[in-house]
Amino acid sequence: MATIYTENEWNEVYQEISERGWSTWRENEFEIIETWDHDFSGGKANHVFLRSGLQVDLFEHKHHQPWAVDRAIEENPFVTLAFAIKGSMQVSSFGVKENYCEQPGKSYLFYIDQVREIEQVMTGHWLNVRIRVAPSLLRGLSAGREALLPDELKALLNTDSLSLFHRAVGQQTSAMQNALWQLLHCPLQGVMRQFYLEAKVLELIALQFAQLADTSSEVLSPEGVLRLAQSATPKEPRTLKSDDHDRIYQARDILLRHAAHPPTVIDLARQVGLNEFKLQQGFQHLFGNTVFGCLREHQMQEARSLLLEGNITVAGVATRVGYASRTAFNAAFSKQFGMSPKEFQQTNRIR
Repeated sequence: MATIYTENEWNEVYQEISERGWSTWRENEFEIIETWDHDFSGGKANHVFLRSGLQVDLFEHKHHQPWAVDRAIEENPFVTLAFAIKGSMQVSSFGVKENYCEQPGKSYLFYIDQVREIEQVMTGHWLNVRIRVAPSLLRGLSAGREALLPDELKALLNTDSLSLFHRAVGQQTSAMQNALWQLLHCPLQGVMRQFYLEAKVLELIALQFAQLADTSSEVLSPEGVLRLAQSATPKEPRTLKSDDHDRIYQARDILLRHAAHPPTVIDLARQVGLNEFKLQQGFQHLFGNTVFGCLREHQMQEARSLLLEGNITVAGVATRVGYASRTAFNAAFSKQFGMSPKEFQQTNRIR
């Protein structure tokens, strides 16, 4: 019988692991590596940040007993491609898809955001690769080859807003398995490792989408994906009315005023009397960024100011600016300023 942890209980376990020294934390300019050992589970997680809007997480765990976590998924602005290599996981994503199983040798595509989810893992070795792609980047990658996009992602042609979904793609092809093996056994270090991993990630995106489209004669090669990404340019936004301008500025004021506990895009749009598409379009037109991007930029600038003051811990800064996850805060700050919060504080603290 699996032990089911609530979100609070899970956070307490994570805190215990940290306080007892059962975990290690290493990071560089583009990667965070966590390792831990506990009675119920041990293992490693690599969080690799590639170009803006593109991340890959490499998970290798050894579960000593079955366990599950019942929690709310935090704001997650990414489409996820999941490749299960070893071990299975039972999942219920309430309001999206309930009681499904991610099985080894198969791949999945999903967009799950701000829902309650129960994840249950079995005893044994668990190896999983998850590629996270921002909607705006996917739109750029598919420019000129929109037919290759899965039906669930066709909305990206006009907006970053997506309906929630979880889709089993199918059995991993031999080409996918080769790319996954190379991703997990990268022989390079430093920036060359980052370049190599990005190439493999783009290859896996191309292979999965080609499998979904089932258009083998039009498979988009990794080189083609790179060319499209480099040449893609955003579409010009439609003209906004002056009243819309006022509402969008009002929305930004609300968003930044409540940055530590921000409203969802849906709630924000309702508060100012706009639909989600027009709100996102307006942010891109007036501020050159998405709603989420503007929020994160503000949070990072606020975090920078707090770190410079030098009288608050990194964990305290993360909480003050609205991050419940230290990993997510470290990743966001590193992408914004090119160094971890700890490095920034040590280098720039006012004396």
